Amino acid sequence: MFEKSGTYVLVKRFRRENAENALALISESKEKGPQRSKKSVKENKESRKETVKQQDVQSHNKTVSDTPFIRGVIYWIKTILYYAIFYAGLSILFYICFMIYKLTLPEDAPRASKLQPSLVYYPNYESYYLNRISWNAYDKKDVDLIVTNINTFLEKFGTRREFGNCSVNDSYGYKTRNPCVFLKVNRIAGFQVDPIENARELQRSERVLKKVIDSLSPDKRKGRLWISCKSNSWVNIEYFPQSRSIPMEQINTQQPVYKTNNDSSYSQGDYDHIVTIQIINIPQDQLFNVNCKMFAKNIENDDNNNPWMGGVSFDMILLTD
Repeated sequence: MFEKSGTYVLVKRFRRENAENALALISESKEKGPQRSKKSVKENKESRKETVKQQDVQSHNKTVSDTPFIRGVIYWIKTILYYAIFYAGLSILFYICFMIYKLTLPEDAPRASKLQPSLVYYPNYESYYLNRISWNAYDKKDVDLIVTNINTFLEKFGTRREFGNCSVNDSYGYKTRNPCVFLKVNRIAGFQVDPIENARELQRSERVLKKVIDSLSPDKRKGRLWISCKSNSWVNIEYFPQSRSIPMEQINTQQPVYKTNNDSSYSQGDYDHIVTIQIINIPQDQLFNVNCKMFAKNIENDDNNNPWMGGVSFDMILLTD
């Protein structure tokens, strides 16, 4: 009983001491709390002042290069240098590729080759409309311009030849309603004409040319390049020579031909490259088209969307005002 009472006294004393200690801690915290909070606030204020001072110092220490204007100038300088270096490199690459291509080109042949001969027409002078022959038969300036253009074309071949009814004395028909047009075949180095010697080998639409070929003797059909013209107007077309053809040997060539105007290498034989057409009784103040084609087994001319393939196309109009 004594032991129990002694234990009870010890426990009660221990609890009393714990309570006193807890009260002491609470009282200390109450006393020190306001002091700590005041101290922390003061420290926060001081740290803020220091950061503001640092920012002010940094702003004052900024160099002139940090201004927006200078930054923009530097940006554009870098951009210009970048593109200058880029395009310079691109130009150098293009030049290297071009030189490699140039070294592969033959020196004794044309640099650019065509698949087949081409057909050109005269008079062919600069005008407002492309591929159009327009003139006023009553205007001497218009007629003289056309006559001069044709004469310049024919003079390089030497002594003038006669082309049927087309002569300079008649202004090549441009003073009347019967103008003449000169068709010339341009040769292509290495191209060999595969001639048509039988009218059955022509297209069905070329009925007139078939009749012309059938009317010739077998000897005159051999080795010739045929030319035929059509118009969308009711006009008659006469040819010189009447065979509407050019000798094949005048077209075939293995070596390139280098010629310029007034070059002595032109000769009377070059007249054999020319076929002249005279359009009879053309309408006045009415635009019409003339389409001429070359015919051989190895010349393509059946592209309706490209009348210049294996031929030539041009418009004509006789003005009265």
